[in-house]
Amino acid sequence: MTFIASLELLNAIKNALWAPERRKPIASPSWANRVVEEGWLTLTEFGDRMEFEDPRLYGLDRHWNEACAAFGLPVRFATSKPRSHRSDAMLLESISALDAAAMMIRLQGLGFTVDPSALAGILAKKLVSQRRLSESECLVYFEAKTRGRDLLRIRTDPPNLLSATESLINQSGYRIKWCSTGDSAEIEVRGPKFQPQKTRANITCDYCGYERTSGDLESSLAHRAYHHRIQRCRDPKPLAAFAHRLATSATADVVTNMSPKWAHKEMYERAVMFKREMGFDFPQWTDPPAKGRTTEEGVGYLLADSREPATIAGACAFRQRDGTWTLDWAWLAPKYRRTGVLQRYWTRFVAAYGDFDLEYPLSDAMRDFVLKHGTAVQQTRLRNAMAGR
Repeated sequence: MTFIASLELLNAIKNALWAPERRKPIASPSWANRVVEEGWLTLTEFGDRMEFEDPRLYGLDRHWNEACAAFGLPVRFATSKPRSHRSDAMLLESISALDAAAMMIRLQGLGFTVDPSALAGILAKKLVSQRRLSESECLVYFEAKTRGRDLLRIRTDPPNLLSATESLINQSGYRIKWCSTGDSAEIEVRGPKFQPQKTRANITCDYCGYERTSGDLESSLAHRAYHHRIQRCRDPKPLAAFAHRLATSATADVVTNMSPKWAHKEMYERAVMFKREMGFDFPQWTDPPAKGRTTEEGVGYLLADSREPATIAGACAFRQRDGTWTLDWAWLAPKYRRTGVLQRYWTRFVAAYGDFDLEYPLSDAMRDFVLKHGTAVQQTRLRNAMAGR
C-alpha cells in the first residue's frame, strides 16, 4: 500500500529507522486490556507507549497527528466519562483503541519494534460477529495472518524522479529502502515474509457480465453470488412455493401487498433485471413492501411458463396513474421471449384493466409486440407516440 506524507514526517521516520535498535518487541496484555476497557488513548499516552516499546519513535513525538492522518486514522477529542451531564469535560486529542491497534500494525510494518498482537488479539475477538468491517477493523482482524507480509510505501506528493538511495535490513528482517531527491522522498518497507503477488487479471463473465479479479477469493465469491442471482431469473427452475400457490389459489400469479414475501422477492429480482436492461436508475418494485403498504396501488404478476407452470418465466406490474391503469414494466427471461407467454396473459390483462396505457420508453421488442398483439386503442396510442403526437 502507498501513503502520502510530508517530507518532514518522512525524514523523521527515516532517521528513526536508521537509528540503532535497542530491544525486541514487547507485548503487554495488561496494557492492551486497559486500553480496550477505556476505549480511548490520548495522543500523548499513545506516543509514550510507542516510545516505551521502541525508543527510536521518540523522533516522531511531534508528528503523531500527521502520522495518523497519513495512514487514514482519525484523531478525535475524547474525555474521561463525566459523572454528570452538567460537568465540564476536558477534551484531549485522542485515538480510539481500534485505531491505536491499526497504527501499531502500520508502525510494525515500517520496521519498528512495536508489538500490536495483544491489543489486536483482544479487539479481533470482538469483530468476529460483525458482517462489515472498516479498513482499520480489517487490519486488526487479520493482524495475525498478515504480520510481516506487507509492502508499505510512504512518499511525498507529487512523486518526482528519485535517485539517491539507501537501504538496510533490520534485526527483524524488514527490508527498508529510502529514496530522495531535493524535496521529494519515498520509504519502501518489505516485511520478512513478503511475497510478490502474481499479476491478477480482470475477467468478465460472458453470462452475467460480472467483472471479477482472477485469484481473489472475495471477488470470486461475489461473482458466484451475482451469477446465481442472474441465473435464477434468466434460466429459472420450478419453484416449490409457486407450485403450491398455483395449486391452492385461482390468483396465484397475482402479487399485491397481501402476497407472501417470497412473491415480492421474485418480483423484485425481475424488476432489477428490467432496470439493468433498460438502463434505468432504480427497480420499479420494492423488496418486499412494508407490512400493510399497498406498493403505490401496484399489482404485480408472476408470468408462468405454459409448459412448466411452476417456473416463473418473467414478471410485470400495473399501477394506477390519474385513475388510469398503466403497464409499468414487463420483463421475460430471454429464452421465453417470442414464445407466446406475454401474448397468453395480454388478453387477461385487457379484460382486467381495459385498454391500459403503457409506460414509456418501450424496448424495440415490446413496441413490436404491442403493434402486433395490442388492442386497437393501444396500437393507435403507440403510433401517435412514435410520430411525436
